[in-house]
Amino acid sequence: MDDKCKMMNDFIINNLSYIELAASLFGLVYVVFEVLQKNFMWYLWVLTSITFGIVYYYSHIYAYMGLQIYYVAMGIYGIYSWRRAKALAKRAAAQPGEQLSTQPTSNGGAACKLSEVSNPGAATQPGEPRSEDADILVVRRMSREVAILSTLFSIIVFFILTYILKCTEDPNPWLDSFCSVISMLATFWLSRQYLQNWYLWIVCNVASTILSLSVAQYYAALLYFVMIGMAIWGLWHWNKNGVKC
Repeated sequence: MDDKCKMMNDFIINNLSYIELAASLFGLVYVVFEVLQKNFMWYLWVLTSITFGIVYYYSHIYAYMGLQIYYVAMGIYGIYSWRRAKALAKRAAAQPGEQLSTQPTSNGGAACKLSEVSNPGAATQPGEPRSEDADILVVRRMSREVAILSTLFSIIVFFILTYILKCTEDPNPWLDSFCSVISMLATFWLSRQYLQNWYLWIVCNVASTILSLSVAQYYAALLYFVMIGMAIWGLWHWNKNGVKC
């Protein structure tokens, strides 16, 4: 390791708690944007993932470190997915003769589509925004196939990941693997705007609080504890204000 790399390595180690604090603050901000379904949330998501990736690497929590790479990729996908769905929702709200509907896709999932309605006045509910510039919160319906297949895949990944982590310095491979897999599934459901992602985040944040406390990451533990309440708020807000498709 050359001198510059060693200096950088020593700097990160000596300031790891501050880096953890910064990541936690980024995380709190992006959760607010997440609940309100603002697309800017995904940019903060990527920044938070990179910062937490550094923290978990130096804490030897390798599954969570690898999870941050997945988060970055899903963040890029989420930007595209949310923009497309919300553009369709705004168009439907602005045009009385169209509404959002759910149509099956070739992979067993569902996609939001615009469709004609016989009664234009029924396309939107009273008080629902009709301006094309209005910000609309879209909630997609999850098909049974997506729910079953994604859950089964997550269970398989959980056992494989736990086996791998037992061969590392990970202090809590079972809990680390559980949190990682639940986070992966919740992130995928979030990127697709499924309401059920909030149930997973509640479970994940409870487990992540316990994991962070077990390795003395108190800033992260506080973040996850706060995010339990944020996830409950998100579930309520999406369920109450979301445009179903």
